[in-house]
Amino acid sequence: MRDPDFVGADPDSKTEKCPAVFRDPITGDFYQQGRVVTDLATLEGLGEHIGLGEDEAVVWQPASMAHALAQAASGTYERGLHGPGVPTFRELLDGTRRSAVHLEMRDVYDERDPEFAAWRKGEPVGDVDPWAEEWQAWMTSS
Repeated sequence: MRDPDFVGADPDSKTEKCPAVFRDPITGDFYQQGRVVTDLATLEGLGEHIGLGEDEAVVWQPASMAHALAQAASGTYERGLHGPGVPTFRELLDGTRRSAVHLEMRDVYDERDPEFAAWRKGEPVGDVDPWAEEWQAWMTSS
């Protein structure tokens, strides 16, 4: 596979530096990275102009990509540029705006299960003592 030229990424993207546009230096073909359009109304509206093949997708590009798209089309982009690469976990984490908590629980709480009954009474379950000091932070509400 050829190594396409990186032309540019969305200047307004703060986290993943996406979408992006690339051009094949030998064939001149374009590669666009962006969101795949799945909105049925949008696809129907676009479909009124030209059919969409089974192996095709509509890729959305924001208006802020116009400059990079124009450079790719005209061939006036700087050769040899490299994109920002895959963001690190730290970069992705720094860009988060929300958080989620996953609480792992049993699938079923069977009142007849001796371990469940012991846990409800605050008694040790197997080799786990729920009243041990190491578990107290999990047992108290904050």
